Amino acid sequence: MSRFLKDFLKGLIIVSFFVSTLCLSAYGERVFVSPDENAAFFFAKQFADIGSLAVHETFNEKLGGLIHPRSVAVMGEFLVPGSFLGLPLLAGVLMMGFGDAGGLLLTPVLALLGVLAFRAVLQKVFEDDGLADLSALFLMAHPAYLYFSGRVMMHNVAFVDFLIFAVFFAVARPFGTRSLFTREFRRLEFVLSGIMVGTALFFRLSEAAWVLPIALGLLIAYRNIIGWRNIASFLFGLGLMGLAIGASNSWVYGSPLVTGYNIPPTTPAIAVEGGSTQGSTPTATPFGFHPRAVMNNVWNYGIVLYPWMTIASVFGFLLLVLRRFDKNKAWKTLTVISILVAGSLFAFYGSWNFFDNPNTDLVTIGNSHVRYWLPIFALSIPFAAYFVLSLWRVLGNSPSFKEDATGESQGGQGARRLLRVLARLVLILAVLAGLTANVNLVFFGHDGILASRRAMDSFIGKRARIMTLTEPESVIVVDRSDKYLFPYRRVIVPLRDDKTYAALPELVKDVPTYYFGITFPQADLDYLNGDKLKALGLKIELVETMHEESLYKFSHEKVTAR
Repeated sequence: MSRFLKDFLKGLIIVSFFVSTLCLSAYGERVFVSPDENAAFFFAKQFADIGSLAVHETFNEKLGGLIHPRSVAVMGEFLVPGSFLGLPLLAGVLMMGFGDAGGLLLTPVLALLGVLAFRAVLQKVFEDDGLADLSALFLMAHPAYLYFSGRVMMHNVAFVDFLIFAVFFAVARPFGTRSLFTREFRRLEFVLSGIMVGTALFFRLSEAAWVLPIALGLLIAYRNIIGWRNIASFLFGLGLMGLAIGASNSWVYGSPLVTGYNIPPTTPAIAVEGGSTQGSTPTATPFGFHPRAVMNNVWNYGIVLYPWMTIASVFGFLLLVLRRFDKNKAWKTLTVISILVAGSLFAFYGSWNFFDNPNTDLVTIGNSHVRYWLPIFALSIPFAAYFVLSLWRVLGNSPSFKEDATGESQGGQGARRLLRVLARLVLILAVLAGLTANVNLVFFGHDGILASRRAMDSFIGKRARIMTLTEPESVIVVDRSDKYLFPYRRVIVPLRDDKTYAALPELVKDVPTYYFGITFPQADLDYLNGDKLKALGLKIELVETMHEESLYKFSHEKVTAR
């Protein structure tokens, strides 16, 4: 294959990957699959428009922070990000200069640059263009990376990419080695490497528990190669971002150590049984440790969804062990890092079951385990590429085609050559089949791109109808529809909660109050009007049904509903 054709195919694959990441964000109306994405976009937009990540909500001081969607936290009368600040801040900055498109393109651009940096690091470390190219292809085609690169307001892909950038600056020497200012540029590369690690933590500070020990361990293990001045440069860059994270948290939450996950609870001005909607400070293992759940989730979300990639990675590791890691210390280092990261993330997140899909029995690409374990998948890819490339090269190496001492005929040699060609062809087809299966999972799976697009279309239609049927000042109680009704209407999540029921009389007195969710069976409606709501002096009446969901209005018993 000519060099021109190879470069053309590489360019075509890269462009196809980038275009695929735009499939969910190329909408005229802003709508998202999850509450996390909706909240991140909302606060990025707020920062771009008014330079603030805090939004005033009058009723929240009275109700103890009850009025807010999922993934949004409450401080007094203000709504603030319920996660980390890196994504909304950086996306907001881009929106200032390029409009909404700037923020929506952040993750796709980072994903593309992450693939290029990933390839550059592997080429530099292993000096093998084939391994580097195949690993980059596998990263682009891995369902977890491909899918969540398209979920543009999720911070997981960006987190992984910034870690890749950190290794890129430290290892790939992007500023070159022949400059008159080589030492100064080398230190600058390590400053940038530290900044990239800090930026990754700006996006997901909860991962500091494993990121920082591994980063510092690598610096110490390779101190003789890196040099203490470069280590100091790295720590300087990391420290700069640490100050930026602390300053941002102080600006939004009032303390450098407070994030959207550990905000002190708001005390309600009225009695609300059950207390605030905000939880306590997370512990080191907020989900506990449940080995059986870990094994089940690793099986479902680490193997079953994309078995050929995982199996190839395992075989690649075993082959490296047999070959004593090809006498390359980099493979040993990658193995140790992979084991540490996999052990940490499997134990930390695997103990919990995330109900991202209403059907909890489904194993889908949209489950949170998939995005939380992205670092593991990225680390496993070079092993898979090594295995496939080793098979390819073994099938290509052969005895001489010349006639041997036994006088073997040219026909016999031709048969062996044909078998090797066929074997390579089978390998190519197997890899293509695996890549096709990955793409099908991402686009045609239950939570895939096409299913998500259909859901988003329905969100737009239901939102438009609800905005017509409800007043701008109204409050809508929802179970899962907050991800597209907020910020167009104020929302409370969920209905079936003592805190929500206790607040309803006060809300109904002050503003029009509705419920939107799965249509109630008549028995449930009778129970609410005859028991639960009646005890609060309220009733609920149907406004309109939209497919399997309905809009209801709350009112006092003596007041006729609209």
